[in-house]
Amino acid sequence: MPNDKNPNNFNPDQLCTIEQARAFVLRVNLRGIGGGVATEDPSNDYHNDVSGIYLAPWEPGPASFPEPRIGDARPFLMRFNPTGKIRFQPAGFNIGLSLATARNHAPEGSPEEDWAYGYALDSLETEVNAQIAAAS
Repeated sequence: MPNDKNPNNFNPDQLCTIEQARAFVLRVNLRGIGGGVATEDPSNDYHNDVSGIYLAPWEPGPASFPEPRIGDARPFLMRFNPTGKIRFQPAGFNIGLSLATARNHAPEGSPEEDWAYGYALDSLETEVNAQIAAAS
């Protein structure tokens, strides 16, 4: 439901801060998923082929909704590095939704938190590998 924090009724799980995005990308890179992700795309341009954390261009549409945002949390995405002979770069993976997958399985700071992040990373790795396979 729309409210003061979320007047346009978007899914707040899509949002994370840049600090949360960087921390998640470190976990992705430790696992080596999809050839890894550069920490940030310096140009922050969705249309280039640079690996990293980025924001997709926001098109407000007919209702003129502003970009989804709560405080510093925004809909950060990640683009992976191509690996070996594969020129395809999996992209468009919403970091906030991956973090939400972990949070939904174990609260932050709980003994199960590492397992929950492992589960979220396993899910992400399956999807990245499927995109790479489909493009090969």
